[in-house]
Amino acid sequence: METYGKLNIAFNNAGVEGRGGPTTDETVENYNYVMDINVKGVWLSMKYQIPEMLKAGGGSIVNNSSVAGLVGVAGAGIYAASKHAVMGLTKCAALELATAVLWLCSDKAAFVTGTSLSVDGGITAQ
Repeated sequence: METYGKLNIAFNNAGVEGRGGPTTDETVENYNYVMDINVKGVWLSMKYQIPEMLKAGGGSIVNNSSVAGLVGVAGAGIYAASKHAVMGLTKCAALELATAVLWLCSDKAAFVTGTSLSVDGGITAQ
């Protein structure tokens, strides 16, 4: 804010895998370490980014998760859970703040091609 005066774009890419291993061998310390960085890090970033973007009239936040946010990963239960949490947190924030499909019709979206997007007002985010 001091350098540029406003925030338009944020890329939240927090991620550590932690120790990993079978679910029954994991520790509370490893759980806290992974969740604090991967989930709390993204949440705190958005917590402070969103008000600044709203002051500036809007913006875009990209939260990078992992393929482990979409599927299970044997031996990486805590990591996968943290990345699923990032996906859920992102969907909730989108439901709270996202605007409509108009952007896809603009010149700014000209590079979006050949892909399937759920443009449903957030129904599938629920």
